[in-house]
Amino acid sequence: MADYFARSPADAATDADAIAKLPEIQDFNLSTTEELNGRQRQQPVALAIAAPQERILDSLNHYQPCHIQLPHTERCFFAISVDGEFYSLLKLAPTQESGLTIARHISTKPDKKVVLTKTHQGYAVWLWEPEAQLHLE
Repeated sequence: MADYFARSPADAATDADAIAKLPEIQDFNLSTTEELNGRQRQQPVALAIAAPQERILDSLNHYQPCHIQLPHTERCFFAISVDGEFYSLLKLAPTQESGLTIARHISTKPDKKVVLTKTHQGYAVWLWEPEAQLHLE
């Protein structure tokens, strides 16, 4: 988490204010349980926040977990790919409301886009990385 702010010093203070009160990232299982015909099943869910409106990505067919590399660091980061764009993991919000609050705060900046995905412990908040490259091991 500290590496994210080290690589984005201009945005660190603003973004840190929005996310400072949330717990640390703990789980990356991108699914939720829903009941269908009396049986529970796992259903992946993602919410994409693009000001001024939201769109809902309702399955893993809409995004792919991956690792990315940024131009100014040698380290790779856990990320997701959505419509050919990469989003790095920023924070885990305990509730949908707190995740949306962070997303809306960050997405008010013209060069920022955010995606939320549902996890077992809340919502993962992902930040768009326009300069990212897919990390191939």
